[in-house]
Amino acid sequence: MYLAGIGELTEHRAYWLLVYERCGHRLELAHAGLEDPLRVEAYIRRGLAECLTCRAAAAAESADARQRSFMELLERSATEELARFGSEKKRSRRRRRRR
Repeated sequence: MYLAGIGELTEHRAYWLLVYERCGHRLELAHAGLEDPLRVEAYIRRGLAECLTCRAAAAAESADARQRSFMELLERSATEELARFGSEKKRSRRRRRRR
């Protein structure tokens, strides 16, 4: 059975097999409680229309990007803080010399 915009769903003895059309990843669903093809289709459309493998990879990539941004921000802040500390130290030395 073809699920438009999702992929191909086939029935096997103990499970349903969904092959996503966009990526080719496969998802096996147990028959328990999902014997009726229309019920399986509704279940897939409700929560599994997007490939779980691809969704997890995208989430991990997004988390890595957020972590990199955070680390860059910390490094920039630390560099700015050190530069400010260095300039304050020079000013205090100059003040001491003037006295």
